[in-house]
Amino acid sequence: MGFQPGKGLGKDLQGISAPIEAHLRKGRGAIGAYGPEKGQKVAEVKADSEEEEMKEYSEILSQWRKGDKGKKTKVRYVYKSVDEVLEEGKSKKMKKEYSHLSKVKVIDMTGPERRVLSGYHAIAGQQRPTDEWEIRKEKKFENFALPELQHNLNILVEMCEQDIIENDKRLRYAKDRIVALEQEESSLGKLVSQEKEQVAALESLLSVIESITEKGENELTLEKAAECFNDLKENYYEAYKMYELGELAVGIVAPLLKKRLEETWKPLDNPKGSEELQNIFRQWRDMLEWSGRSGSNSISADMDGGMADPYHRLIWEAWMPSIRAAVSEWNCRGKCEVMIEILEAWMPLIPSWVLDSICDRLILPKIQAAVECWNPLTDTVPIHAWIHPWLPLLGSRLEIVYPTIRQKLSVALVNWHPSDRSARLMLTPWSKAFPKGDMDAFLVKNILPKLQVALQEFQINPHQQHLDQWNWVMEWVDLIPIHIMTTLLEKFFFPKWLQVNLY
Repeated sequence: MGFQPGKGLGKDLQGISAPIEAHLRKGRGAIGAYGPEKGQKVAEVKADSEEEEMKEYSEILSQWRKGDKGKKTKVRYVYKSVDEVLEEGKSKKMKKEYSHLSKVKVIDMTGPERRVLSGYHAIAGQQRPTDEWEIRKEKKFENFALPELQHNLNILVEMCEQDIIENDKRLRYAKDRIVALEQEESSLGKLVSQEKEQVAALESLLSVIESITEKGENELTLEKAAECFNDLKENYYEAYKMYELGELAVGIVAPLLKKRLEETWKPLDNPKGSEELQNIFRQWRDMLEWSGRSGSNSISADMDGGMADPYHRLIWEAWMPSIRAAVSEWNCRGKCEVMIEILEAWMPLIPSWVLDSICDRLILPKIQAAVECWNPLTDTVPIHAWIHPWLPLLGSRLEIVYPTIRQKLSVALVNWHPSDRSARLMLTPWSKAFPKGDMDAFLVKNILPKLQVALQEFQINPHQQHLDQWNWVMEWVDLIPIHIMTTLLEKFFFPKWLQVNLY
């Protein structure tokens, strides 16, 4: 009929094979009072084949632990490759097992007994204390659970993984370090080769400099010195700028150039000098002047501070002695144009602060001394003839002598009479040189009183009119301010004129 032991009846094997049986209730309670009422189960018939019996027998022999009969524990092994360990280590925070805290002994008193652990990491491997009922339940397994062994094995696995990750880090660091060292070696090799080239260039440069310095003044000429320094600048330009080799020219060339000037140039006789002489200075200016440095207008900043340009120092030590000698012999009252011509001719070749030094320390003191000795009553050469030509060069510097000039003119005008036209000829050139306020005050103090006296003496007579006093006053209209002249006429002329016209 197709019946199989242990299975049901019917097509789908769902029918019961045992008949419904009555069963005895335990007490006198109603139906359902004692739970489901089921009869005693009939032992299930199991298929008993030789293969299953041999399998069960082999399982029983292999299971040596007590209480595990009929159970099969399948051990699952997981193998990780080095790449997998490294990949997991990127996102996994590594434990600091090798720090100084890992070597500290830890006393654990959280349990019923005090325990001494090897470190804080051992606490993480502890199991939670179990309740009493769990202890009774698993009492028969306590000899074989071995949690400490499992924890130690896990620690060993983690330590091994950490060692793999750390070794990989060290390996990558070592590789990066090798690449960096190779690059550093390459750069240092290039640097060494550059240094060797520089050393060779400096040795060659030093030999050239020694050949220049060893030559005496008799052997070295300006032409040879210019050729040597020109070669230095063209062949060793970087070193020439870096080590400021132009400074050598001051000590070597200055004596030669000074000697040449003393022999060939007399400034008062030949203000411009020869074209050859100016070409020599142009040549040294191109070789020595520092085009990148801004010039200073302070002598103390350039000379006393030791910050002068080599060409500027060459001018100061070679060219300036000739100018000092010329100024000492120069007569500023008779030959002012000569000195002006000298300065204008050499102005493109000399620094601005050198020109200022000449004007402030040489020319201006000479002019001051001449003004102090000037007498407007006896000198035949008017003072403006040798002062005004200096206005373009000296400018406001001449204001230092203006008070002395006005004082001397005031003394000369004490006995002056308006009929003397020399006073007007003497003061007219100063109308634009003196400041306007100073000039007006000077005229009011020294000229206006004389004109008032002239108008007071002026007589208006229509029958026989003499206009001498009137003409003397009108000659000063261009110099005296219009409002002052108007006041003068209103006070001393118009009353007389109105009186004559009315009568």
